[in-house]
Amino acid sequence: LTRVIKTKIELAPPVLLLETVPNPLGLMSHAQIVDLARNAILLSLLVSAPMLAVSLGIGLAVSIFQSVTQIQEQTLVFLPKLIGVSAIFLVALPWMVQLLVKFTTELFRGLPQFAA
Repeated sequence: LTRVIKTKIELAPPVLLLETVPNPLGLMSHAQIVDLARNAILLSLLVSAPMLAVSLGIGLAVSIFQSVTQIQEQTLVFLPKLIGVSAIFLVALPWMVQLLVKFTTELFRGLPQFAA
């Protein structure tokens, strides 16, 4: 029983095996592709989160106002959302550009590593 446990513990995870396999064609490994995709998805979530949160909050507040006052106008929520999202976009724009430039710079610096 102890030999089976030791054998299972000593096995390398599949990600490490993918990185150590030589790639004769010079293509990217699966681990690199997954890492790039994960970073791109996380960056897109970070960049869009402030505007989505404000839009959600304004939509919730306007819908509560509509249900309390029994005003059933569907276009009433459009202008507050537009103003709120635009304001947050202008406030968060330097931060978003900084994140995007950092990601792009790291991506371009890693191009030789991905091609080799």
